[in-house]
Amino acid sequence: MIEGYSTAGDPGSQLADSRTRAILVSHYLHTRFQLDTQNIGTVPLRAVPPPTVHKASWDGVCIVLLKASSR
Repeated sequence: MIEGYSTAGDPGSQLADSRTRAILVSHYLHTRFQLDTQNIGTVPLRAVPPPTVHKASWDGVCIVLLKASSR
């Protein structure tokens, strides 16, 4: 999962910038590592990072890796 974040402009602009960033990273991962696009998700977010990073705002991307169960 690729989360995009942006602090630029109004909330609509933040979401548009965040979406673009997440898609660019998704395309990079697909091209560089031949990852199946069905296994890469993108989420545009505004400037609010996950609480665990202890930051007031975030401007960039976050890559969340999830491991499938081996059952």
